[in-house]
Amino acid sequence: MSVLVLLAAVIHSPVVDAQTATSNAPPINAPTGKASTKADTITYENVPYGVSFRYPKNFRVRTGTQNLEVYWWLAGEDDGYRAQPDRVSLVTVDMPSDAYPGTGFGGAFINVSVNESLDRNACFALLPPTDKPVAETVINGVHYVWTSDGGVLNRGTENSEDDYVAYENGICYEVTLGTYDMFSNAADNAPVLLPLDHGDIRRRLNAVLWSLKIRPSSANS
Repeated sequence: MSVLVLLAAVIHSPVVDAQTATSNAPPINAPTGKASTKADTITYENVPYGVSFRYPKNFRVRTGTQNLEVYWWLAGEDDGYRAQPDRVSLVTVDMPSDAYPGTGFGGAFINVSVNESLDRNACFALLPPTDKPVAETVINGVHYVWTSDGGVLNRGTENSEDDYVAYENGICYEVTLGTYDMFSNAADNAPVLLPLDHGDIRRRLNAVLWSLKIRPSSANS
């Protein structure tokens, strides 16, 4: 289970040229999101690492030292994927906490990190252990290996995580999409909750993922 340099956020017209490659494993909730229009999105760009993507204006962006709060605390940070000493977390984009009022929605995020100490083989071996098959996809010309994980935790809480890794510019790029339900109706003494549309959460996170571009980098030059 889931994933700093200073940067500038600029606004420009979105250009999304995403394509998928044939997977050598059964598809696992393959990304299906579409980029939002210029009017309601902002472009994040990190020039040294060649990373850019578009995200909704009402999402929160965190750079510098980032605490992924409850998501990875619940998942445990002692496996090799999360505990890499040389990982640099570039940015975390959080969905608004009030995005689904009256439901058990706890949060959702997309995180982009890099690790310059890994070679290609070590990068693609990073994915956390899971009982789901590993799949492959291409996003805007970049090849990713990815998998999904998740489950029901104590008191009926649920979490899910999609982990992607790519090797470009001699750098290992890691992308994590995570969601967390604070309660579910199965929880002890939980309030009555409205149904939570997990498909819509995934669609909104995938829209950000599907706009992600990695260009030639100056970080290792």
